[in-house]
Amino acid sequence: MYKRQTSTVEHLVEINVVSENDLPTLEGLSNAVVDPGASVEYDLVLRDVESPLDQLLIGVRALDPRIGEQVSFEVSAQGDKRALSVSFDETLRGALAFELVVVDSDGGASAYPFEVTIRESIFQPESLRIDRLDDGRIELRWEGSGSLAIGNGFGGPFLKIPNATSPFQLRSGEDQEFFRLVD
Repeated sequence: MYKRQTSTVEHLVEINVVSENDLPTLEGLSNAVVDPGASVEYDLVLRDVESPLDQLLIGVRALDPRIGEQVSFEVSAQGDKRALSVSFDETLRGALAFELVVVDSDGGASAYPFEVTIRESIFQPESLRIDRLDDGRIELRWEGSGSLAIGNGFGGPFLKIPNATSPFQLRSGEDQEFFRLVD
């Protein structure tokens, strides 16, 4: 007769469960380029593992505190779909950096940087002339308002030349330069 013998081995294993907060995620935010005085609209989608979506908080701030009141933010809707509208004062120009922060019910926060570039308005003068003077210098002449801006390439970036008035004499001996009239 065959008798089967078994033995039992006991092992004690200690398991520690550490709760970890998965941070909220965001889709739909991107850099944008707009005309002066325009606004940017974003359709955002939020996700979070632990927090109910309607409990997620959104905050937006300009990274340059000097623009302060010249930008306004509005966040609307609830749940996982939110709309963000960013509006700009007519006077703002150039690249503006922002940060959107999503905070969950446990205090976990995710930050998302984005940039909005506000184009310079290109001014259409009543007339614009380029003259070569007798001594070889080159002069720009325009009628109407507008500020002269200079850039190092066709696409810019262009910077306003302080106190430039018509007629404006170009500097000699410079490499290629590009000019435009802006508001």
